[in-house]
Amino acid sequence: MELNLGGRNFVITGSAGLIGAELCRQLGEHGANLLMLDTAPRNAELGAELAARFPQSRILHSNLDVGREDTAIAAAETVEREFGGVAHGLVNAVQYKSQSFFHDIKDTSAVELQDIFAANVFSIFWMMKHLAASLRRAEGASVVNFSSTYAVVSPNPVLYVGTDFGCPPTYVATKGAVHSLTKYLACYFAKDKIRVNSVTPHGVYNNHKEIFVRNFSQLSPLGRMSERQEVAPAILLLLSEKSSYMTGSNIKIDGGWTAW
Repeated sequence: MELNLGGRNFVITGSAGLIGAELCRQLGEHGANLLMLDTAPRNAELGAELAARFPQSRILHSNLDVGREDTAIAAAETVEREFGGVAHGLVNAVQYKSQSFFHDIKDTSAVELQDIFAANVFSIFWMMKHLAASLRRAEGASVVNFSSTYAVVSPNPVLYVGTDFGCPPTYVATKGAVHSLTKYLACYFAKDKIRVNSVTPHGVYNNHKEIFVRNFSQLSPLGRMSERQEVAPAILLLLSEKSSYMTGSNIKIDGGWTAW
């Protein structure tokens, strides 16, 4: 299936993350132009790598905090200057865990809540606020947010037995917000021909300890964890015109986790 993403302009937040980086690689293979936003130092390395690998594409990168409104303002200015003021798509691929990721609810502070909501939720507000004009000019833009299985079902404590971590309420709360916000934005921007959908990855392998892999595999209908390259194709579909009648939807790439 030809997705026809070549020459189109996409803004990717969380571009140096596990899935974000793979998505940028696959977009580069399709000839897309990219503005990659991430605080991680490796974002610059990845941007340079992709620019050299895909010389036909315009690939830009900035090490900026997407939880800040001034980052969205800077992104909009870059799109105006470098991409002719047109953004065909925006992918909010941030999956920030914050310092509270390993905390019980009784240990969570207001500062930690502010921190994780800024990255995972406020960032979407700022990007939509300041990139809306560029997205409208595309006359058929697509936005993809990252939800979570824990916006659909509660974490299963059996998954974490024998490990030294778990899934805290702070992360669950932010992804629940993203899940609902996606539906709101889909309806709000429909008149502007901007589609807004989400994806729900789950269990993407990232050098997890053996005990966690075993626990996960026993609970998953497919009996294994997923790989990063298995998530990006769903996002490419949503960014393309092949999904032109999809908005307000959530694609679950969870190996059947939420089907039990």
